[in-house]
Order: sequence, then structure tokens, then C-alpha cells
Amino acid sequence: MPLQLRWMASHSASCFHAVALIHDGVPFADSEWHAMLVEPIAALLEQLSATNLSPDRFLEHLVPQSAGIDNKLQLARIACQKAQGPMPEQVITRLAGQIEAIEAAARRGAPKLLDELALRMGPLREQWEARGPGLIKRIADLTDPQLIAESADVVLVHPAAGGAGTAHLQYNSVRIEAVLFNPVAGIPEIVRLAWLLGQLQCDLPRFGESIPRHRLARIASLAMAPAALVAGEYVECCRANANSLGDALRAWRVPQPPDSELLWDWWSSYQIDRPPWQIAIAALDTLVETRN
Repeated sequence: MPLQLRWMASHSASCFHAVALIHDGVPFADSEWHAMLVEPIAALLEQLSATNLSPDRFLEHLVPQSAGIDNKLQLARIACQKAQGPMPEQVITRLAGQIEAIEAAARRGAPKLLDELALRMGPLREQWEARGPGLIKRIADLTDPQLIAESADVVLVHPAAGGAGTAHLQYNSVRIEAVLFNPVAGIPEIVRLAWLLGQLQCDLPRFGESIPRHRLARIASLAMAPAALVAGEYVECCRANANSLGDALRAWRVPQPPDSELLWDWWSSYQIDRPPWQIAIAALDTLVETRN
């Protein structure tokens, strides 16, 4: 069955995508967006620190959940529960207030954001419908057909960083900035989208059980990068080699990327030997850890 996508433009996810960028130290391309949100975001991050809530764990659940949960109290409670467990109600209430303050600042500064995102969705979706199925089919052929999810959510967010995206493995969703132009000449955004979607099943036990949880998302993103580029070359929308892989790793903001030649050599060896995917990514994890 082909991968079924549900496309969404999200004001809330745009706000908390910005929180994640600031927390991770990612530079903003949109200085106005940064200026309107930086103070309420700082207040939220300070509150997380004061209550000993890990920002990484909290945002890991807040950002993807925000696209589908409007009630801020419910959103804060779920993010706390999944990040750390039950929290005192007063803590949840304070966090909900700070979440709402971030969204209110965005509504004041960018009242037409949702309309703009909806307009930007059109071209990306059209390009995906033309070449996306071929990209995904090729990734499945190159790796393992069971890596491809039956369905997934694609959440478009404000292009705060000028081109960024994240795969939320636990939620079968991806978020991607709705840019007007391809950030990297020669690598269209549908290849980035295929890269994100290809990661979603890497947390299945059969694929990722040998990799520590805190490293799995990074290894999934590394492993899928050459696969996405080779699939892109197959549908004639980009080139696939060590140089283009280096460009992609930088543009896609892969955490702590290894040398692109090293990753390309791993991919080339995998294509020659074709071990099961779980063995291949375990070998990549070992290789990357050894070089760190």
C-alpha cells in the first residue's frame, strides 16, 4: 500500500518549532520571528529548568503534539506526562500559560501565518504528488520495504531557520519548514521530505533495538540521508555523491554529522553487501561512535 500522507499547516507547531530551534542554538533566518518570540520562549525554558524538566524530552513531545491539540492545559499535561511522568497541577498550569503566551505573541506579530502556510503548502504538495511516490518506492527498494510507514502526518511550519525539518519517530509525523525556494541548489525540498519520512519506522524493534534510544534518531537521520539522495537521483531531481551528501547534511541540520566521505563509504559498502537494515544501521552507529 502506498504511503498515505495527511498534510497540515500549523500555527502552534510553528511556535514550538521555534522553541526547539532556540533551545538547540540554531540560527534564525527570520529575525522578526525571533524577536517576537524570544522573550516568551526564554520564560518557558526557564520554567522547565526550574521544575527539573528536561527541555529535550519535553519538546520531543510538545512539538509534534501541538499540531493536533488546541487545549494548552491538555497539551502541557501530556508533554509533562510523557517527558517525566505526573507533575503537580500548578506546574502544568504555569507551563500552559507560558505555552499560550508564545502563541499569543506569534498571533500579534504574524496574524496571517496560517494562511501563508496554507498557500506555501500547495507547491510542495504538488511536487510531492509528482515525484514523492517514486522517491519512497526507491528508498524502500534500497533499504527495507518495512521501513516505509503506511501513513504519516506532514506538518508545515514557519521557515524560521530558512529550511529545517524533523522526523518525530514516536508520532509517525514530520515537521518541515515551508520555504519558498530550495535552500540548497540542486536538492529540492521533496528529497528532504522523503529523508524525513524514511526515518519514521527506524524505531521499530526489529530495526532499532540494538541502538541506544538517545542515539537512535540521529543514526536514523544519518542512515537515511544517502538513501534519500540516491532515490532523488533515480527520479532525476538531484545528484547523489559524497559532495551532495555533505551539502544535504549541512542543510538538513543533521546533529553532529560525520565526514560525508565516511558516511558515503558506509552507504556504498551497504549497497554491495546488502545486510539486513538493522545490521547496517548498527554498524553505522558503531562507526560513528568510534569516530566521535
